[in-house]
Amino acid sequence: FEIDSLLCPGTSITVNGNLYDASNPTGSETFVNGSFLGCDSIVNINLNFIADIITDINSTLCLGETVSVNGNTYDEINPTGTEVMTSYQGCDSTINVTLSFFPEVINNLTTTLCSTDTLAVNGTDYFSGNSTGTEVILGGSFNGCDSTINVSLGFFPVITNNLEDTLCSTDIIL
Repeated sequence: FEIDSLLCPGTSITVNGNLYDASNPTGSETFVNGSFLGCDSIVNINLNFIADIITDINSTLCLGETVSVNGNTYDEINPTGTEVMTSYQGCDSTINVTLSFFPEVINNLTTTLCSTDTLAVNGTDYFSGNSTGTEVILGGSFNGCDSTINVSLGFFPVITNNLEDTLCSTDIIL
C-alpha cells in the first residue's frame, strides 16, 4: 500500500503511531498481520508539500481610494493588514496588504482683477459677484489623482474722476 500525498504546509499525518511531516516526509511502516489474509502489510509513505502561498499587495493610491481583500476594506485610515484565505488546493493563502497614498494636491489661486473682469476656472466663471470657490479637477494631478483649486479673487475699486472746468465754445479737451 502507498501513501503518496500532497499536503498543505504545516500539516502532518500519523501512520502506525509515527508522525510524518515536512521534516520527515518519507518512510515505511509494517503492520504485523495487517492484511485480510493475516500476512504482514507494508505501507510506504511519500509526502510532498505545497509551497507557502504568500501574496503582497503594495500599492500607492489616491486619497479616498480603497482596496477590498477578503471582504475587508483597506484605505488611508486602515492601510495595512494580513488576510488568510483558503487557496484552490484547500491550504491557507496569506495576503499582506500595505498601502501608501499620494499627498493631496491643493493649489490656491489668489489674484486681484479689475472690477469688470471675469476669470474662468474649470468651467466656472469667477467675477466680482462670485469671487470665491473650490474647484476639483478630476484626475488633474501629475499622478492621476484629483487636484483641488481654492479660488479667492480680489477686485480693484472703480476709479471715477470728475473733470469740472469752464471752457470757451472753441476749446477742446484732449
